[in-house]
Amino acid sequence: MKLFGFSSALALFGLASAFELKISDQDDYRQACSGMWVSYDSTSHGQVAMVIYEWRDARYLGIDTEPDNYLVPKTYVCTTDAVRAKLCPEAQLGKFILNLKGAPIEEISIWSASVGFGSSNSTGSSNSTTPANNNSTVGTSGFWDNPAGNPTPPSSEWDSPWRRRAALSPVARHVNNTVVPNGVLWYKEPILYQVDKKGYYCIAAIPVTTGATADTAVHASFTGQVLFHNVFHGKLAATDYPKINFYMVLAAVYIVLGGAWGFMCFRHRDDLLPLQYYISYLAGFLVIEMTATWGMFML
Repeated sequence: MKLFGFSSALALFGLASAFELKISDQDDYRQACSGMWVSYDSTSHGQVAMVIYEWRDARYLGIDTEPDNYLVPKTYVCTTDAVRAKLCPEAQLGKFILNLKGAPIEEISIWSASVGFGSSNSTGSSNSTTPANNNSTVGTSGFWDNPAGNPTPPSSEWDSPWRRRAALSPVARHVNNTVVPNGVLWYKEPILYQVDKKGYYCIAAIPVTTGATADTAVHASFTGQVLFHNVFHGKLAATDYPKINFYMVLAAVYIVLGGAWGFMCFRHRDDLLPLQYYISYLAGFLVIEMTATWGMFML
């Protein structure tokens, strides 16, 4: 299953539907799993720690706050308190903590960055501005580069740029899951993650408070949308994807058995009992019902 997938997860085009998940600074919406094309609303401001990963690599996220006490939750984001506790280096401030445990970074699916929203995304905050020099930023080559401008997004509570699939390949440039950017990645275009293998992919974004003092601190606020597009262009959550083959096989079995029963009933149509008529009606209903269920998952 190829998709833009943290990103596992999409090829997008104008007429197709896609599975959409909300992501925001509220606790219930800080993580979305299914695979990913991530876009943030224009009202977002501040800075967030963001990570995209395949679920099996979740063990590499975070570090034990107290190694000798497993009752204490892990620390997942590098904050000033985490730096003082020597849980992460100062260079990782504002990012998710990666504890690779000796695993080569080329073999894991994790992409992590500190994403900032510039002054154009700010809502009344004079502190949320893009940096004046390039030394503190990360190149935007990982963003979707659309020279013609973004197409009109579908009607939604959160804006989400779309592009025809036919024109996607020569234009899109993907974030690299083997590289963790240094500095702040200033958000300008939807973030695209290329998924190269099947999996259950997740995106998490945690608001990070920035500023030297309490008076200048900027508290992040954001809303956005994670779009998932599977290989058959349907609107389906990743957790439901295995049901496609299941219902396809089940529908095929019902059709074969129903066809065999119907053939036998036709051969002996003059000798059928009322009960056999009822069974025939039930067999026909089950074939239609199972085929319709499979078709629903394919839409």
